[in-house]
Amino acid sequence: MKQTQKRPSHNPAEQVREHKLPDSLNQELSGRHQGKVGGSLGFCTWFTLSLFHDAVGGLIKSDPEWRTVIFCVVGIAPLLAYLALRFGWGTRRELEESATQTTP
Repeated sequence: MKQTQKRPSHNPAEQVREHKLPDSLNQELSGRHQGKVGGSLGFCTWFTLSLFHDAVGGLIKSDPEWRTVIFCVVGIAPLLAYLALRFGWGTRRELEESATQTTP
């Protein structure tokens, strides 16, 4: 039996519904409480980022030379994280599987 893959939606409301909290939280929370937790976490994230915006803006105003450094760090850090996940994810499991296959 062939399973059809669901097409990605262009409707923002449907996209939000597709990306739910991790399963560990879904098991413990009702739908009503999932919205509360998701909203609270979103608020905490944006509030924390607002503090960083002020700090980085003040740093750039006081010393414009930092602009290039900040630009490089902001661009390179996610790239390094992606590369670490891309090439590091699952390697432990592969090593364990190869070790169990080679041992008698």
